[in-house]
Amino acid sequence: MLEKLQITLSPGKFIKPKDPSAKLRELEERIRILDTEQIKSEERIKAVETLRQAETKKLKAEQQRAELMAEERSVWETIAEEQEQKLTKLKQQHESNNKNLALDFSAQTEEVKASAIKSIEKSPFDMSEAETRVIIDAQLRESLWIVDSENLTYGKGSRPEKGRSKAIAEWPTRTGPADYVLFNGLTPVAVIEAKKSATNVYSAIDQEKCYASGLIDSGDIEISNTWGEYKAPLVFATNGRPYLKQLQQESGIWFLDVRDNTNHRRVLQGWYNPQEIKTYLKQHPQQAQQKLEQMDFAYDFSLRPYQIEAIKAVENTINKGSEKALVAMATGTGKTKTVMSWLKLTILMVGKRIIFLRHGWLRSYLNSVNLG
Repeated sequence: MLEKLQITLSPGKFIKPKDPSAKLRELEERIRILDTEQIKSEERIKAVETLRQAETKKLKAEQQRAELMAEERSVWETIAEEQEQKLTKLKQQHESNNKNLALDFSAQTEEVKASAIKSIEKSPFDMSEAETRVIIDAQLRESLWIVDSENLTYGKGSRPEKGRSKAIAEWPTRTGPADYVLFNGLTPVAVIEAKKSATNVYSAIDQEKCYASGLIDSGDIEISNTWGEYKAPLVFATNGRPYLKQLQQESGIWFLDVRDNTNHRRVLQGWYNPQEIKTYLKQHPQQAQQKLEQMDFAYDFSLRPYQIEAIKAVENTINKGSEKALVAMATGTGKTKTVMSWLKLTILMVGKRIIFLRHGWLRSYLNSVNLG
């Protein structure tokens, strides 16, 4: 009989075998690290080389600059020496001239001496009216007027001519001769008062209003229209000084449109030329103001009540004679729409082009809005 054999197996704890690829992955990681370090080393070497080249160029440029400065220094030293010699010569000549002038002055009579001292002490801001006219002549000539207050005078036979824009001096009026009358063709368009440089020209407008109303028609002119008592629509007053804010009423060219008694006198930076006066006289601010008051602000876009109020406030400020107005509006309250609406009204009022400055998207906005 066969006997049964019993075998008992006891495997014990499982031991995980080693991964044969682990060593390979470790080697690959070390190789990757070495490659990265090599790349960094190469980049550092390149950076050092670039820096070295830049330092070399800088050193070379500084050497060239030093050489050039040395050459220029020699040239400038020579020029400075020549100028010093010229200056010494001029000083000697000046001293000699002063001695000669002193001798000549001592030989003059006391009356001549007093006159010379008075002329020297005279302030450049104290020019006479005749001296002021020389400046005004030049200014008007630059603005394309035919002018010569010494020779183109009424007394010497100067008269307006068709097709010519003349400034004729000493034109007669009922209250005395006007310093200048501006003619576009045969039509008197303005009267000018020339004052001494130290004179208040703001108040001189009142005198010019008398000349504009007392203009005498000698048969050589055409007065096709009058404005109440006035035969010339515009009056100017100046003392030849450029406009200074600090001397507001004693400088600049003061101007008044006498066609309407509500107009305010204002200061100009320069003279209107003949064409500009023609254009200006085609404007009718009072009629435009009446249209403004009747407008219903009906645009392709709607305006809020405060926007309409702002536009009217600006117009009222300008109509009172102010040249500046400031409107402050918060972000998102429609500043652009407000100002675009005001621009249309301004074109209606003044009838000419306007310079409008705004950053950003103005061009596309203008293309999208119909202002009529």
